[in-house]
Amino acid sequence: MDAAFHKIDLETWERREEYESFSRSGCGFTMTAELDITHLRRFAKENGAKLYPMLVAVAAQAVNAHREFCYGWGGEDEFGYYETMHPLFFDVMESGNVKCLVAEYKPDALQQAAEIERVRARYAGVDKYCPQGAFPLNSVNISAVPWVKTTNISFCLQHCATYYPPILTFGKLEERDGKSVIPLSVYCNHAVNDGYHCASLFQEFQQRADGLA
Repeated sequence: MDAAFHKIDLETWERREEYESFSRSGCGFTMTAELDITHLRRFAKENGAKLYPMLVAVAAQAVNAHREFCYGWGGEDEFGYYETMHPLFFDVMESGNVKCLVAEYKPDALQQAAEIERVRARYAGVDKYCPQGAFPLNSVNISAVPWVKTTNISFCLQHCATYYPPILTFGKLEERDGKSVIPLSVYCNHAVNDGYHCASLFQEFQQRADGLA
């Protein structure tokens, strides 16, 4: 998996003041927005792809389109950004617990969905939380809670001051006025993301979902 990393010089970084201020306070925030996935759902069905892998695929595209969501730690505790963030997704085991898996990022949504299914099949018989071992530092958590209607999903991170990738969680799909609508909650570390950046992530997802062809 691509792990190209670029170290940031904090002394000259344009976001240094915000980074230092919000890092001291350990401030993170969560925003939730409803997204129209009518076209995405139809496109997935027409191409034989399952909904969750397609949601993960488009979300991963949106994340990788903005450097602000690719920050993290490199070797020897170096802070910077990765060229690629690989989608970390979940699969429910028979016990009701979940296993956490990582698929290599693919810029094409259908290829990404297929890669997710390949990884799921590879570890289908392995009942472990992390069957692949340690996750890449440049992975982004994209999950779903499809069983209950939610208006917001918040997160509590013990080490939020030093965890930089966003956390994306889809809620329950609803049919409303002829449209397929789904909530997406995004946790951001305020040291590297502002509300503007989070709003851009929602907009990026919607544009890509609408533009699938």
